[in-house]
Amino acid sequence: MVGKLLYDLPFGTETSTPVSHQELGYVRGVRGNYWPIGWRTAKRIFDSVPATPEDVFLDLGSGKGRAVLLAAGRPYKRVIGVEVSPELHRVAVRNRVRSRRRVRCGAIELVNADALDYAIPDDVTVAFLFNPFRGPIFESVARRLAESAKRAPRTLTIVYANPQEEEALRAVGARLVSRAGPEGEESRSHWVDVYRL
Repeated sequence: MVGKLLYDLPFGTETSTPVSHQELGYVRGVRGNYWPIGWRTAKRIFDSVPATPEDVFLDLGSGKGRAVLLAAGRPYKRVIGVEVSPELHRVAVRNRVRSRRRVRCGAIELVNADALDYAIPDDVTVAFLFNPFRGPIFESVARRLAESAKRAPRTLTIVYANPQEEEALRAVGARLVSRAGPEGEESRSHWVDVYRL
């Protein structure tokens, strides 16, 4: 409800309504439900990860585009959202058009593609994942993020909300630099880990 009041209603977007993995036709445990990142969690993320006009932000599993739109309000050079669901991608495109007034970054690109097939651009400096997929898909994406960082040497920050696959990140050499969650919160769903490659 807070997201609807703070962002969706003023700008005519629709990022707040969850969509189950069944509605999206996903197999449970491989790809997740669409659940928008919470506003307090998003604020923690964007306050802790600086954005400069040289940085490129990539959201893998971007859903309806909430994190993409929030990132676009920062001075990134470019913001990219990759979403496998055509339905969620169409909503994200509508949301991007409706929130033009909030954009500060140089360019927004929304891609309807499977993260397994998407080639990680070698200028990405911040990769964001809100537990969009698990198992072999996550492992493949983690490997390809590490390969990109080796191919074009740079610091690549991985922001992982609701972390469930930390082992896959550690296996490719990502180093945990911070972990934050609400005080006293046991559920990992509100945690955010920041890794660096």
